[in-house]
Formats: sequence, C-alpha cells, structure tokens
Amino acid sequence: MKYTTYDSPTLMTRGIDMKIHSTALACMITLGLASASSFNAEACTDVAWNTKEFGTLISRTNDWLEPTKGEIRVLPAGSERLLLGLDKTGGSYKTKYTIAGIFSYGGLVHDVVNSEGMRASVLYYGPMTMGEPKKGSVSQLTYGEYLATNFASVKEVIANIDQIKSTLVDLPGLPIAPKFHWTVTDKSGDRAIIELDPEGVNVYTGDDAKVMTNQPSVKAHIDNWDKVWSKQDLQSSNAKSIIGAKGNVNPEQRYLHARYFLSHLTEPQSTINGLMKLQATMVKVPHDAPNRIVNGEMTEYATEWTISQSLETGTTFLEYTWGDVFTRFNVNFYDLIENGKPVSIKLDDPKLAGDITQKMIDLSNR
Repeated sequence: MKYTTYDSPTLMTRGIDMKIHSTALACMITLGLASASSFNAEACTDVAWNTKEFGTLISRTNDWLEPTKGEIRVLPAGSERLLLGLDKTGGSYKTKYTIAGIFSYGGLVHDVVNSEGMRASVLYYGPMTMGEPKKGSVSQLTYGEYLATNFASVKEVIANIDQIKSTLVDLPGLPIAPKFHWTVTDKSGDRAIIELDPEGVNVYTGDDAKVMTNQPSVKAHIDNWDKVWSKQDLQSSNAKSIIGAKGNVNPEQRYLHARYFLSHLTEPQSTINGLMKLQATMVKVPHDAPNRIVNGEMTEYATEWTISQSLETGTTFLEYTWGDVFTRFNVNFYDLIENGKPVSIKLDDPKLAGDITQKMIDLSNR
C-alpha cells in the first residue's frame, strides 16, 4: 500500500510498504450507547492557527450522541499502557512523554498535549481502513495516545509513521468497530492530519491541514473548497458571499465554514484574544440536532465540549454543555505536566469555574 504526504502548496509522494496503521482517541466510542448502531455520527471540527506573535493556537469541538464521560487527566512518563486500549492480549508499552488533556470512556485519550509541546487529537472518520493484527500492533483506540506519548514533534511522527504497526479492534456492545482519523500539531507550527484510507496512509500538512472535520477525506474537502472559490474571489468576499451550497452542519459544510472564517482572521492582540477568535470560526452543533434514522427513529447529536489552547503557553479554555451542565473554565496543561503527578477531574463537574490549575495540582498532592 502507498504512503502519500500532501504538503500544500506542493504534493510529495513516497512509496513505502505500509505496516497498516491504527490509532486512538475519541470523537468517539460508544461504550455506553444503548443504540450502538447509531454511533456513526457526523461530528467534530478541529482548527489550527499559526500567529506571528503568540505562537500556534488550536481549537476543536466534540460533537457526539451522548456524554463521553470525559475527564481532564495527567498521564506521567513511564506509565504502562495497553497497545490495543482495552485488550490485554496485545501487550503493553511504557510512555516516553508525560501527557495532559481530555480522556474519555474510562481512560482513552481524546485530546492531549505532551511535555514537548505536541498535541494529538482524534475525530470520527468512517472510511478508515486497517489490516490484520500483528505482534506489537497499536489499535485505533490507542493510536493518538501512542503518537503523543512517544514522539516530540510532528516531523518526528511523519518520519516514523511507516514503522507503526496497527490493527482494528472491536468494542464490546458495538456491532462494528469505531473508526477515526488523527491530527498532530506542535508549538513550532507544524501540523499533520493522518488518514488510513483503502489505498494507503495519507498525511496532509501545511495549509491543507489547518481545518479538519470528518468524512469524506481531507483531499475531498480541499477539492470542494477549491470548487467553491474558483467561482468567486475569497479576499473580496463579504457577508453575502455563498460559502457552500449544502448548509446544515454536515462535515463538508463545517469544513467550508471554518476554513472561510479562519482565512479572514487578523493577528490577535493577545493569546486570549486569539483563542476567542479561533473558537468562533467553528460551527457548534445545536442540541437536539437530527442526525440519522436508526431502527425507525431519528437519532440526535450535539456539541458536548469545546477546547481552545495555546501550544506556546499551555493556556487552555474549555466549555462543557450537556444536560444540566453549562460551564466555562480554564487550565494550564503545561503546569500540570510540570507538576508531573497523575490526577484526574471530571469534565462535566458543574462546579468547575475560573482557573482550575492550582486546584488540580493540590488534588494531585493529596
């Protein structure tokens, strides 16, 4: 199979035997879904912005069918982790770098940054294709975690990606295995989106990786973008410009929306101002939004949480919106990493407010 790197504005291809690839995070898996066959949600948006003065900023939504049982955690370097995520038969490995961020469904990495300033995030991606199990394989449930805990930069990930063996694993209670694609971003400004497609591993970098949603492939989203703006001038666009023809919050439209407004951002006056601007480029899925019909009934989905983060300073703002919980708070993940102690706090705690960094450090010292 072929490994292809899309690096805008140029296209580079190198042929390598692909040791098929899996991975992990979580836009995500429905260990608790009563109607498991409905987990095929069109969900999540992830964007990155390299500013001149305040470094690289990222923001994403987590759109899903149910609460993902998220926790903010610190996983210290040297921790032992299962290669397959939930199945002990696949063996384990020890983490090289400390990571901090959001873990879901009992401890699966969802969106984290490591001690070297590289962040890894996972989003749902239906076309993901993987191979047969091999000794030492990483599953799609642990792939993002494996990248974040073993590599210091995006360049290092890309240099080693063809060496990572991976395999698709099932989850109890689900009729089919969940599938994802991943993004890694570091504080140098480098960013890559990794998709395991039927034809091989496709890696998108540079401008092509600034915006990420869900299926179809990043290449299809880029082609769609080019088609929209081949008929009108982006720089002279205004409030009456037609961004896309489909409307709604499907992945294609969310991609066009985020990339359009990202292209118009002007340099921020501070880190916080930049995070505020960047988060606003993304579409949030309203609660009770119709998703698809399953077993004769319409399923719904919504944005559960958003995260906006500076990879330069570690400053992170989170918003949680589900059920009776509506919270906004901030935390510095680099301070938690420097503290170096394992700690966790529930993401849906209704009492979270303001800066919770010291609260988590104090909790780790008990």
